[in-house]
Amino acid sequence: MGRQHWTCRGATGNSASPGERVVAAVEKMAALEQAGADAARLGALYVDAFIRLMNDGDFAQAQQLAAGEGVERRLRHCTAPARQNALIALLLLELQPGGTAARVPGEMRQQIEK
Repeated sequence: MGRQHWTCRGATGNSASPGERVVAAVEKMAALEQAGADAARLGALYVDAFIRLMNDGDFAQAQQLAAGEGVERRLRHCTAPARQNALIALLLLELQPGGTAARVPGEMRQQIEK
């Protein structure tokens, strides 16, 4: 039997890409956060969304979530494995074309630049 793929359909009936679904979820999380929802739960979901975008190779959307330490400031709400995955994903994001390597520790950056 083949692999099944599930899709999310928006109000218009159009199929949304995984990246679009994550972005929509993050927008809803931001609204919930402003409305006073549980910051710990939302922070963990935000980091999970970032990891999913990186795993899907959607580096542009992941960069938007990571901007302004958006991921780092929410890491305290995550489990240890999620924190580790997020930190690795942040490093990989910095190593993408156009990345600044600002989050890459100094010693590692020196090895990369050789």
